Amino acid sequence: MAEKQFELIYDGTAVQDGRMAIAEIAPALVALEALTRGCSGALRPDCPPVVLSVSSTKQGSFIVSLIAESSPSFDRAIDVFSSDTADAVSNIKDFVEVLVLFFIWVRHRGKELLREGEPEPPTVEEMMAGRSLENEQPGISLLSSRPDLVRHARDVVAPLRAEGIDQMRIEGGGASRVVVQKAEVAYFDAAADESEEEEDHETTILLRIVNLSLSKGTSWRFSDGQTTFPARIQDAEFVDRVRLGEEVFRNGDFLRCRLRVRQRVDEEGKLRTKREVLEVIEHRRAYQHTPSSMDLSTLE
Repeated sequence: MAEKQFELIYDGTAVQDGRMAIAEIAPALVALEALTRGCSGALRPDCPPVVLSVSSTKQGSFIVSLIAESSPSFDRAIDVFSSDTADAVSNIKDFVEVLVLFFIWVRHRGKELLREGEPEPPTVEEMMAGRSLENEQPGISLLSSRPDLVRHARDVVAPLRAEGIDQMRIEGGGASRVVVQKAEVAYFDAAADESEEEEDHETTILLRIVNLSLSKGTSWRFSDGQTTFPARIQDAEFVDRVRLGEEVFRNGDFLRCRLRVRQRVDEEGKLRTKREVLEVIEHRRAYQHTPSSMDLSTLE
């Protein structure tokens, strides 16, 4: 099993005696472990994930010596034509370097986001600093598309919010080093907030009823002519009319409604879409020459 030792260091007046509250350090270590596993899984899905173990601590700052352990297959030669990240993570040492670079990228991205709304936007040099990491390091380009990994990086720097903890460093030897100051936590917050953003919009649309439900809190199924999907009806007045029998449905009826659509990218990078009917504007009868009652078997 190959391994690479590196250090996670928190510095400041509150940790000079080598002590740190469990409530502060434990979530950060859990986040770093999750980040390590997530990054290794994204970069080398063909291998078991890299795992972290704690070696020892030293005084002067709060220093945690960590060992990143990989399976033998992780350091095995791989076909550079089969993976865009092959050059980045051909061994455990390279992996630790990419991990450090990812923290640098998250900081760059957050700084760029915060400065977009300021009178003096980020300079071209500042914007290109983050872009060059993505272009020159294939691993960073892949990791930057994972919202869960950005949030884990934010959680690793979270102890800097505490009074008396002013700096966090990850040192892996050589060029593998990143230093984050207390004032820079906001950059990690901004990058994480961006990763959690949802696309949220409303539209007025005509939907065909595929399956309705009289059970409280359950979704109806609709078709927009291309796809079929579930959606809860939030229009309380319409729901009451349905329960009181004031709305009668036939096969193929339509609802003209105000539809809210929310989309987000989940932790596996998959697009998730949630729909809900905010208001039923009109109930239109199906265009049938011979009306027929809706099959009661479609009721939930």
